[in-house]
Amino acid sequence: MDPSLLCKAFFVLGSAVNIGGTLIPSFREQIMNYGSRGTPSTTSPQKQEKQPLNFFEYISSIQVPHTWFTHYYMVSVLSSIFWGYQIYNHGPAIEVLAAYTTRKDGTMTVNQVFLAWTLMAIQGSRRLYESITLTKPSQSKMWVGLWLIGMAYYAIMGISVWIEGSAVLDHDGRWGSLLQFGNPSAKTLTAVPLFLLASLAQHDCHVYLASLKKLCALIMPASV
Repeated sequence: MDPSLLCKAFFVLGSAVNIGGTLIPSFREQIMNYGSRGTPSTTSPQKQEKQPLNFFEYISSIQVPHTWFTHYYMVSVLSSIFWGYQIYNHGPAIEVLAAYTTRKDGTMTVNQVFLAWTLMAIQGSRRLYESITLTKPSQSKMWVGLWLIGMAYYAIMGISVWIEGSAVLDHDGRWGSLLQFGNPSAKTLTAVPLFLLASLAQHDCHVYLASLKKLCALIMPASV
């Protein structure tokens, strides 16, 4: 099967589960909600021990620290490093992708592949930096399945952004010789500034959110 179709199928399936999960109250409350969005239990610990857990409650009880979100961005950065090396050196992983690609003409240029890979690497690196520097210790938990799905998401996203150009990478030698330097296209002139502005806005939001606890501690009386 074409690798690009596999990537699309992964995201379509993930979207279907995400949307469908919101329609099932037990799934939404026990699996999808976590941390501050989690539904607090109104049952005493003694009664909880006596009551049998339903399927979703049992599944949701397998949890990991919410701070493990950092692993998502580690996977993203490692994915960018791995594929960057493979693309630049025309490694065996690129040969495998090219062998299973059905469209041999490709729908992207080498320049577009390089740009997509670069922007993804920047995004992953920035989020990893923010996760390490801005995340505060927390007792919050999340379902282990969400943790695994999140890492799969970032691993596949790292290839999905340029996978439709894998056919043009099927060449001998390094890809640097195929890059064409010239005036950027209108799409590039529009997309890159938008990406940078969105990244800056997201970073500012994360910095602000990380400072909320400090602001609350300064504003609210100690007795409250």
